[in-house]
Amino acid sequence: MRYQSAFCVAGGILLASCGGGTPGTAIQAPSIMTTPAPTPTPTPTPTPPSGQARPVAEIETDLRAAWAAIVAEIGNPTAGEAAQCGILPVGARACGGPESYIAYSRTVSNETRLLALAETHSRLSSERNQATGAISTCILMMPPSAQLVDGVCKTN
Repeated sequence: MRYQSAFCVAGGILLASCGGGTPGTAIQAPSIMTTPAPTPTPTPTPTPPSGQARPVAEIETDLRAAWAAIVAEIGNPTAGEAAQCGILPVGARACGGPESYIAYSRTVSNETRLLALAETHSRLSSERNQATGAISTCILMMPPSAQLVDGVCKTN
């Protein structure tokens, strides 16, 4: 039991399961642990040159408004047959391609308007990615197919 305390402190970490030489006695932490390690200072995000990028909060507000317009245009995507359903790519991943896909009904939505809204949303999403220095996976997301489930267009 003499050498037990030497094995209980590893790399400056006191292992709770180790006991001292005498039952019921705790091992003291080494004195080198009394000073906390310095906290690293966060690196400030570089400010883009004036006139080149809008504030992120402004971009986010516009993104929310664009998404709300898309959702309103899609409404309740009901259809009589699957051919009346479409898939809309929305957003932009930092590495390219859309963030996601959403189903819509060609009988309910104005497809031309919906495509224009999706383009606006994707442009704003790209702008946000650039302004925030966002990164994403570069995995290609294949578009889902549209299906009609109980009279409602959905993605599969």
